[in-house]
Order: sequence, then C-alpha cells, then structure tokens
Amino acid sequence: MSATLELVSTGIIMGIIHVLTGPDHLSALATLSGTTPTARTHPLEGFLLGVRWGLGHSIGILCVGTTLILLQESSAEWIGMDPMLSTSLEAFVGCFMLLLGFYGITKSLMNKRLAHESAVLE
Repeated sequence: MSATLELVSTGIIMGIIHVLTGPDHLSALATLSGTTPTARTHPLEGFLLGVRWGLGHSIGILCVGTTLILLQESSAEWIGMDPMLSTSLEAFVGCFMLLLGFYGITKSLMNKRLAHESAVLE
C-alpha cells in the first residue's frame, strides 16, 4: 500500500471514530435536525442536513490538515500545537456547545408555544 493511500485510509478511519465518539458532533446534529422543521418531518431532509454538515466539517479539516502537511514537508522541525492554543480552542468549542444548547432549548420552547397557540385557535 502506498504511503498516500495509507495516510488517507488512516485519516478516514480516525475521522469515523472521532465522529462516533465525539459528543459535540452528536449534539450539534441533534440540535440542527431538531430545530429545522423540514428535517423533523422528512427523514431525507434530516439526512441531507447531516451530509451538508459533514461535508463542511470535512472541508475545514482537510484545509487545516493540508496546510500542516505542507508546512511539515517544508521544514525539518516537527510542527506541534502550543498547549495554550489547544486549551483555547477547546474552550471555544465548549462555549459554542453551550450556545448551541441554549439555541436548541429556546427554539424548542418557541415551537412548543406556537403549537399550543395554533391548537387553541383551532
């Protein structure tokens, strides 16, 4: 197996493991599909929403990975991530997840209120 094929295969496997074990991905998709009316009523729409999210997520990772590979090949030194940057990025993800949860709860309460109001009008 060529080195490139081995690298791509490893990346795909690690990506699948990352998605299946990452609660941030599951909660993001649950919030998006739960607050998108067409995704709630049509399973195909929910699936396509997940596909779009996955493609967007993958493109970002591909861009960062490609940049790091190119930098690594142009330098004899190992390129590592500063622990302070890593902690800052993890804190950003945590804040984003809190905002996503707040959005999901708010949207759910608004949908519940609208459903109640339309039931009263009927």
